[in-house]
Amino acid sequence: MRRFIGTLIFIALPFLVSCGGNSNTPSIQAAASANVFSSTVGTSAAGASDPATTGAKNVLPVRVQTPNYDINRALISVTVCVPGTSECETVHNVMVDTGSVGLRLQRSALKHPERFAAMPGPGANALAECYRFVSSAAWGIVTRADVRLAAIQASSIPIQIVDEASVSYADHQRPDSCLKGGKPTSNGTLGIAAVSLNDCRDPCFISLKTPRYYECTADGCAPVARPVAANFRVVHPIAALPSDNNGYVLDVQPVPESGAIATRGTLTLGIGTRSNNALDVTNVVDLAPDGTFTTVWNGQSYSASYFDTGTEQYYFATSPADARECGSHWCATPEAKFSATLKGQTTDATANFRVGDSASLVRSGKGAFRNVAIIARKDSRAFVWGMPFFIGRKVFVRLTDGSSGSGNAYYAFSDAVFP
Repeated sequence: MRRFIGTLIFIALPFLVSCGGNSNTPSIQAAASANVFSSTVGTSAAGASDPATTGAKNVLPVRVQTPNYDINRALISVTVCVPGTSECETVHNVMVDTGSVGLRLQRSALKHPERFAAMPGPGANALAECYRFVSSAAWGIVTRADVRLAAIQASSIPIQIVDEASVSYADHQRPDSCLKGGKPTSNGTLGIAAVSLNDCRDPCFISLKTPRYYECTADGCAPVARPVAANFRVVHPIAALPSDNNGYVLDVQPVPESGAIATRGTLTLGIGTRSNNALDVTNVVDLAPDGTFTTVWNGQSYSASYFDTGTEQYYFATSPADARECGSHWCATPEAKFSATLKGQTTDATANFRVGDSASLVRSGKGAFRNVAIIARKDSRAFVWGMPFFIGRKVFVRLTDGSSGSGNAYYAFSDAVFP
């Protein structure tokens, strides 16, 4: 879920030694020279093993379905603990979001939210955050937690506990300057964007009209009116791990043209750090510092394109020849087949995709689709490669902090499987 569709925000971060400088991270050149990953025989997306039986310490099971009312939600389970203790609980149905940064859990999803107190902010008062999305905002305290992904733990990292009631959280009432939250579609968000290792760009000072971080007392919450240092910001949960922290692999099984109730996959931590995350695909797109690239398709160049599992459909403005407008969607009957060129900073790739009868599919009651698309009416520069892109593909995402010498973040992916 990109923070702002139409106004793409670069959230740069201070350099984290544990990520981006890993000597095991395959370079873009290595990705481009790897063996071709066949999309017709033995693809991981088509035949991914059940992660529950692999026993791999760096693999999380993923299920793509409709948790509440939205389609195409990639969901995992995350364990959080009070730092340094055995007071832990596992939160299920947390959405994997490649368009944001940070772990944000719904307070209602925690059995014991009182265990996770707000951490002190720069002024020693309780720290809270208003993290803005397209039409709503996540409001809640920032706390420290030990976060366990698969069998790997990041110790005492800042996360957000979201109060979806839009009213108050103990003494931390939502201020008027923070937009109301929308109805939650999952129990939280695992934000793992490629180009940001925490959720606020240096020097991390947002205007007082749209503040990000607040400090709270019994009298209410006020914006932090100075730059917020990195140790107070919500961090990238994979980059904060002690190992397998240079990227990840999202591998989702394909679905038929008519969709499926759900589909399975895996989220494997690290790239080139173990035998189960070796880079074995050749389609590579390296990203600009703000996470974007250019999509060339249908006679247009979309210069503000990006990948985003939190966007449940493809999102583009120009009508293709084989599709038509149907309400807010693009529709094609039978399913239309397309191919686009994705132009990165130094590498280009080709991506095949399909568009079906989107309006009918999203009303079908199923939860996983490869071919649904919505009309971009607000930003003609953006082509959003949403969750349908990831279904039936194996996708490697290399992380970077955007600093000089850290290299470009990249997406490397297999050809899609369309059964």
